[in-house]
Amino acid sequence: MALNAELGIVILDQAGNTIYHAISPKIPGSVVKEAVLLGYDIYRVIAGITGELGYSLPKSVSVKMSEYEIIILKRGNRVVIALIYENPAEALASKKELAIANA
Repeated sequence: MALNAELGIVILDQAGNTIYHAISPKIPGSVVKEAVLLGYDIYRVIAGITGELGYSLPKSVSVKMSEYEIIILKRGNRVVIALIYENPAEALASKKELAIANA
């Protein structure tokens, strides 16, 4: 995780309804919506597959995308989606600053 990464947490019930969320204001709403929908879809697919095969769900599932990473956790009857967002423009600026400092 980069030093300039932003964090968001969304807790969903079994039906996918949001129970609680704490999102950094620097994370665009479109990214939050995409990450939550993707995370819940991945949870449903894995839950379906493991249920059919008679296995238990993994403790966590992590998916790395180009701008963000999501971590999906099952806690009781809740689904927790952690979102780690790195703004590509800020990351590029940070890398340039680091390169200048090291020169």
